Amino acid sequence: MAQKKAKKGELEAQLSAAQAEVRADGYEMSIGELISIYEKGEIQISPRYQRLFRWSLDQKSKFIESILIGIPIPPIFVFQSSDGKWELVDGLQRVSTLLEFRGVLRGKSGKRQVASKLSGTALMPALEGAAWEGTGALPEPLKLRLQRARIRVEILQTGSSPRSRFELFQRLNTGGSLLTRQEIRTCSVIMADESFQTWLEKLSSNKDFLDCTKLTPSAKERQRGVELVIKYLVFNLVEYKAEWDLHDYLDEGVVSLALDKKFDRVAEEKKFKDVFNLINKALGQKAFRRESSGRIVGSFSDAAFEALAIGVRANLAAIAKKPGTLVAKVADMWSDDAFKKNTGAGVRGTTRIVKIVPFARAHFK
Repeated sequence: MAQKKAKKGELEAQLSAAQAEVRADGYEMSIGELISIYEKGEIQISPRYQRLFRWSLDQKSKFIESILIGIPIPPIFVFQSSDGKWELVDGLQRVSTLLEFRGVLRGKSGKRQVASKLSGTALMPALEGAAWEGTGALPEPLKLRLQRARIRVEILQTGSSPRSRFELFQRLNTGGSLLTRQEIRTCSVIMADESFQTWLEKLSSNKDFLDCTKLTPSAKERQRGVELVIKYLVFNLVEYKAEWDLHDYLDEGVVSLALDKKFDRVAEEKKFKDVFNLINKALGQKAFRRESSGRIVGSFSDAAFEALAIGVRANLAAIAKKPGTLVAKVADMWSDDAFKKNTGAGVRGTTRIVKIVPFARAHFK
């Protein structure tokens, strides 16, 4: 009985602590009011965050059509800063679609983007080609209907912990989203410390890193380079917790680094450059791909990247003295039974990481 009471007390204490982390409020407003707030600069959409706005024209058009026929709009979530302004946390695609259709959405330069016209409106074919103004402008009654449609705004208020914004964003976006997990992670880092995301992107544009990873333009567009930089940092600097899956590890790890006031970006950037300069000079594009008879025969291997990122960094000084040994070490790695067993098909990401970290540090020693 005493144990049950203690357990109940522990749960209640944890619930109170978790609730204290988030201070929330919310109310409904018209779309017209939301657009007015945006035009006054009272709701912010980070330029980096806005880059992820990529609904197709059909998706945007169906959303506008849905509002006109009366389908309820899911709520958006914002963070309220100390000056009372809002930062969009969730609802990017919906809000950006409304702003773009109205012709008020601003790009990175601050200039208004070209207003879109509707296309593919299956339930109201007469809306095809409709715009807010000019040729094919919506009739006034439909404009008023769109302006007056209501949307609920959930507000994460000032006083919430620094981690609350990215926690909220991740919980809202980890299921059924059009964003990749790395793009969600990018938004989380921006919310924790935008300058840290800038730094990650700087590392991902390092020439040696780009040369040896040789990512496709599509992979770069979807933040693949930043994801690899995060793997390098997190696997080397953040201790793994048993309850995390691989995504949790990267999510929690990178944000903990972003929020760590003692994290030395200058020193870590130098080490990053040294590691990938060494890898690129010794191996080039063969670094993270299987090789046979002097030719690359496999695609990019995350397991190989993780092993080298961990092993070379851990033994940087020794390898730098004899960089020629790295080629032989990598060749041995591909044929090593432990590496093959823990990186093959069907091996869970977390299992791979738990095994690959000690393996890499020892193998490249």
